[in-house]
Amino acid sequence: MNMYREVRDKLGLTRDQASELLETIEPGKLERIESEKQLPSPEDVMIMADKYGEPNIRNYYCANQCPMGQRYVPR
Repeated sequence: MNMYREVRDKLGLTRDQASELLETIEPGKLERIESEKQLPSPEDVMIMADKYGEPNIRNYYCANQCPMGQRYVPR
C-alpha cells in the first residue's frame, strides 16, 4: 500500500475528509497520488506531512520519489 494512503487510513480519514483537511489537494488528485498514478509535488508532500502530523512523509518522498533524492538521499 502507498505510504500516503497508509497515513490517511491510520488517521481514520476518508479521502474527502483528508482533502478538506489538506485544503489544496482535491479528492481526485489525492486518489491519483494514493494509487500511484501521479506523483505528488514537493508542495503536496509538505502539506500532507504538516496537516497529517507525519514528518516521515517528507523522508519517504525524498528517498523514493524525488529524482535527486533517489540518487543522493540514503533510505
